[in-house]
Amino acid sequence: REKERNQARRRIALELLQSNVCPVKLELITGHRFLRYLLSLRNSRTNTRLSHASYQAKRAALFHLFRSFNFRQPEDLQDNLKTAMKGVRRIVAKEKQNGDGRIQVGMEPMSFTLYKFLARKFLEMRGADGIF
Repeated sequence: REKERNQARRRIALELLQSNVCPVKLELITGHRFLRYLLSLRNSRTNTRLSHASYQAKRAALFHLFRSFNFRQPEDLQDNLKTAMKGVRRIVAKEKQNGDGRIQVGMEPMSFTLYKFLARKFLEMRGADGIF
C-alpha cells in the first residue's frame, strides 16, 4: 500500500513538472496567508517553531514557484513577505531567548568518540582517499 502511494506521488510530481499549468492559484497567495502558513509549521518531534533559516527556505520555495511558472510576484506581496519575515525572525528570537525554541544554531558538533572512530577508519584506508 505504501509502495502504491509512493508511485502515485511520483507520477503526480512528474506530471506537474512536465506541465506548464501551475498546481496552485498564485494570484490567491497573500502575505497574510503565507505568514499564517509559516507560523502553523512546527517541528514534528519537539512541537517547537522551526529555525529562521527554515522559514527563509519556505519563502525561497514560494519565490521559486512563482518564477517556475513565469508569474510575477506582485509588489505588495513582496513587501508583505519582507515585513512578515522580519516578524518571524523576531518571534523565533524571542522564543529562543525564553528557552522555548531551538537554542542551537547550525550543525551539532561531532562527538570526540565519533571523531576518533572516523579518524581510525580513514587511517586504515589505502590510497589518497584515506588521507585527510
